[in-house]
Amino acid sequence: MPAPDDTDFAEALAACRPDGAVMPAAAYVDTTPLLAEGALHSASAFEAGLREAGRRMGSGRRIVFDLDDTLLNTDFTAKDGWYPDPLDDAPGTDAWRYAAMQRSPWLTLRNGWRLPRRHTYSPRVHPFLNNPRIRAQWRPGVFAFLTGLREGGAELYLASATARARWHYLGTRYPLLNALFPQGNVACAEELLAAALDAGEAGGFFYSKTPDLLRRAFCSEKIDTIVDDSAFVARAYAALGEEKRLLQVPPGDPHGDAVARVAAELARRFGNKDAAAAASAALNGGRVKPLAAHRFEDPYYYPTLHIPERHNRVADALKQTRAERRRRS
Repeated sequence: MPAPDDTDFAEALAACRPDGAVMPAAAYVDTTPLLAEGALHSASAFEAGLREAGRRMGSGRRIVFDLDDTLLNTDFTAKDGWYPDPLDDAPGTDAWRYAAMQRSPWLTLRNGWRLPRRHTYSPRVHPFLNNPRIRAQWRPGVFAFLTGLREGGAELYLASATARARWHYLGTRYPLLNALFPQGNVACAEELLAAALDAGEAGGFFYSKTPDLLRRAFCSEKIDTIVDDSAFVARAYAALGEEKRLLQVPPGDPHGDAVARVAAELARRFGNKDAAAAASAALNGGRVKPLAAHRFEDPYYYPTLHIPERHNRVADALKQTRAERRRRS
């Protein structure tokens, strides 16, 4: 399998990203943890019920989770699933180390009374500020449920079409992620693309996350279920007759009960009545709004966004990049 850290992969994946997107300069990105490992930040009955449902799900289960619009919502795509809140701009939840950046006196005079602070810094000096400001929030109860699954002996995997650089950023802001999904259990766009090429598929096929691609990406023969919101993935599984392996997450909803619904459906599929009862109790016990520590500005979302409609560019870009490298050598 091609090395997933191959620089050719990064250039190829850039072909299906938004035009004009600029990767943030790492020196200016705030990586202060927002949620310590092991801290769930809530003792609510909702999260306690989800944690218990996860514990009772059964050991030895191998479950693959998608990231965006499954575990994590953004105001870029969430629509009704987004919770507007003044705490969206709370100190510490923005993305940048402003003290290290160059402030514009003219912009400060013009925009100094506005929030967020980014409007007082020049995008000419810091071109990544031209990217749209993307705010993200973890689905309510997601950390509690995933923690319960791990405590109950399940093996958790993450398969996401986002770039490895963004996953690394999320792991620095939320170290708990690194405990829930160990390094070998994470396949980002680079690993999925390597698996697709290893399988002899067109480069864009990495979006499908088929059982064969997941086996190659994780070097694991047995995956029980993949939890994913994507219609692209659903079509791929339907074409293979593998619908029973996919649990499709419903679109973002204003009540934030998607995690409890996932827990209930997993319990039903695994035939675990105790887990189903705990998930049902959490769902009926009252939902909670996302906490401030569970929402943040995501500086890597937009510049690493891989657009499905452009996936056919990946294979061609990879061939072109490697051909150019051979000519130079």
